[in-house]
Amino acid sequence: MRMKAAQIKKYSKEIKVSVNEIPISVPNANEILVKVKAAAVNPLEILQNRKRKVDTGLQEAFHAGK
Repeated sequence: MRMKAAQIKKYSKEIKVSVNEIPISVPNANEILVKVKAAAVNPLEILQNRKRKVDTGLQEAFHAGK
């Protein structure tokens, strides 16, 4: 079986997303496979990816990896 995947193959200033058909992964014994019906990208995430400072007016409470 195959599924559609939105993929970013290279990170750069110009984000290029392509939709491709790829094989559905087979989960291991300790994993699950989740069917996603919808997904979105927040415009602020795009600006953050471009390393621009974004003032949301909110205090950062938690950031993974810090």
